[in-house]
Amino acid sequence: PCSAVWAISRDYRIREAWDPFSHETRVVGNNTAIRIGTPVRVTSRHGLQMEVEYVQFSAPRKAAIVMKNGPPFFEAFAGSWLFAPISDQATFARFRYVFKAKPKSLAPLIEKFARLYFEKVVSDRLQGLKRYCEAQDGRKQIDSN
Repeated sequence: PCSAVWAISRDYRIREAWDPFSHETRVVGNNTAIRIGTPVRVTSRHGLQMEVEYVQFSAPRKAAIVMKNGPPFFEAFAGSWLFAPISDQATFARFRYVFKAKPKSLAPLIEKFARLYFEKVVSDRLQGLKRYCEAQDGRKQIDSN
């Protein structure tokens, strides 16, 4: 169900198990619950780091972040993850990222590369989340017999 997919996507303790992009994702500071304003540090498998802040959080349907600190080639970065039930056993998920590169002289080239890169990242992340959720569902079916 949609709520289970949402819960897996927000559980940073298991993010590395399904997310091929993230090396580490963790809430910054003493925050224990995710809500609007919660800062999160993301480290990619390539070693790039970004600190983001939740600007929208509506469980179990949508979350949106903006970059507070990040790689020197991004002037701005934001992302949203949307989830909607299709049926009791299927969930629609969409991840979107928007960004503005710097410096201005290189921005068109960086943005072209980043668009291609994040298209692949989104596809890989969605596939990873799908595989993980399906494996978890299979384990539940086995455990219940």
